[in-house]
Amino acid sequence: MKHFGILVAMVVGTCVAMHAQSDFELACASLNAQSLPQVNLTLNVSQMTKETAIDGHIDIADPQCRTTGDTLASFDCRLHWRGATSLAYDKKSIAVKIVDSVGEELDVNMLGIREKENWILDAMAVDRLRMRNRTLFDLWNEMSGTPWDTDYGRRNGTLGHFVEVYFNGNYQGLYCLTDKIDRKLLGLKKAKVSDSGDVTVRGLQYKCVDHTKASYLSNYDTTARVDTVTWDGWELKVPEDYPSLATWKPLMDIIDTCHYLEPAQLKERYQDYFYRDNLIDYMVFILTFRIVDNSLKNTYLSTPDITKDHRFIITPWDLDASLGNRYDGYWQNEVTDMKYLYTVFLYYKLYYFDPDFKQAFKNRWRQLRQMNFTRENLEDKLNAYADQLMNSGAWARERAKWNNNPVSMLEDVHDEVAIVADWFDRNVVQMNEMLVTPWDDLPVNVVKCEHGTVTPDRDIAAEGDTVTLAVIPDRGYRLVELVIDNGKRNALSRVRAKAPVAYDEVDKNTYTFVMPAAPVTIQATFGVKTGIDDIESEPAPQPIRYYDLGGRFVGTSLEVLAPGLYLTHDGQKILLQR
Repeated sequence: MKHFGILVAMVVGTCVAMHAQSDFELACASLNAQSLPQVNLTLNVSQMTKETAIDGHIDIADPQCRTTGDTLASFDCRLHWRGATSLAYDKKSIAVKIVDSVGEELDVNMLGIREKENWILDAMAVDRLRMRNRTLFDLWNEMSGTPWDTDYGRRNGTLGHFVEVYFNGNYQGLYCLTDKIDRKLLGLKKAKVSDSGDVTVRGLQYKCVDHTKASYLSNYDTTARVDTVTWDGWELKVPEDYPSLATWKPLMDIIDTCHYLEPAQLKERYQDYFYRDNLIDYMVFILTFRIVDNSLKNTYLSTPDITKDHRFIITPWDLDASLGNRYDGYWQNEVTDMKYLYTVFLYYKLYYFDPDFKQAFKNRWRQLRQMNFTRENLEDKLNAYADQLMNSGAWARERAKWNNNPVSMLEDVHDEVAIVADWFDRNVVQMNEMLVTPWDDLPVNVVKCEHGTVTPDRDIAAEGDTVTLAVIPDRGYRLVELVIDNGKRNALSRVRAKAPVAYDEVDKNTYTFVMPAAPVTIQATFGVKTGIDDIESEPAPQPIRYYDLGGRFVGTSLEVLAPGLYLTHDGQKILLQR
């Protein structure tokens, strides 16, 4: 690692047409362990457009030396603006393609993300928090990956780092340097081209870029050309060199299936085109964070090899319009609503007409809200980034440059985090009201015990869930008794009576039970281990446990019971006659 003190001299030799002590040089001179990477672009800004890339040069001063092992990394590059409506703002996002000395694409492991040639400098101009897109991608990467193995650990979203950008040495602002959703990341197969020029399409990737009937999977324009990389609100990303009916036909088949099939037929066929878990994850994701411009627009559909499997995964993109933020940066205080599922035919038909899909959707929400989608997890991620921006001084510089252009920025970004976290709390309440019933939210309680521990795999369960218990005696002790009490009440006496729940022993220290329609209390008794406990023997057969129709345990022997109708622990009915 080269010393920060000599970095300015290195920079002067690489930057072109910069006056002495430019903003970039001054930033490099004061680089320290808390600094964000400093990125200087040498370019002719007036010549750059979205459609036309221009030659340029990029210098990256990174205190962590993640690109080449040195503090400063320099490359030739090609640059152009990127975006759609965001191009109207003064602060624009930039596409960067790294090239070698003869202009050929050059793979670089930028800031340690991965080896590739194409990168994005995301301006985040409409986000008053400047981290919605990055944080939500972090959450998405935690919860949902590709169903197939890839070279990148099944990652199905971007990675990125915040950087400060300069144009020809002059400060331009805070950006996020990210990789792209591309063929290499998702492991999509290249098209095969025979010696005679025939093309066999394999990996496919579409990006939805506009609001059309086709983007809602409800219909499509039959007159739209199929020999271009754009078709009815979609872009062909892989293989972009071979637009044809063969490359667009799989998307047409998906739309036809969603449009023409009745719900009863669609629920039998949708998994021919989509992975159920990925589909549910995406639907829960956009509702939980109220991502309002991403029903299918701003998403990718990808399949690794259409010759072997027609199923596509969804990958999100451009997540700025989220967490109370509108697409243009205006704050919307409203919480989420199921109407966001109405617009896409596929979501609507499955959620409202397929009970199994709807239950799986609700179950996934219950799981995620206890794990990934907690206020603590969201707030921790936001505050970690906020600490970076405040401690490095980047937030103050960004605010001085871009406050109120186009959105206002608070003096301390942590205050903006607090606003978003409070909004998220209210949104979770709304999600629970929409998706949780009284039988979905039942506590699993454990009574503190001596000489051992009982640990359930969840604190809250729904009726019908299988709950797993790890029952671990202390050294020298053994399990004497395990009681799971569902606490039902007798309908006549209104007195609480124990109603033990049956359980299964999976192995020596693991037990499972099926959650009843009531909270449960688990109590274990441990005793001193004796020599006889070490003798291997067949376990004694468990006696049949009998219950009355009110759910009360009445005994294990029919001989002492009065005539009548009884239930066994495995659900059988026994009519006892004398």
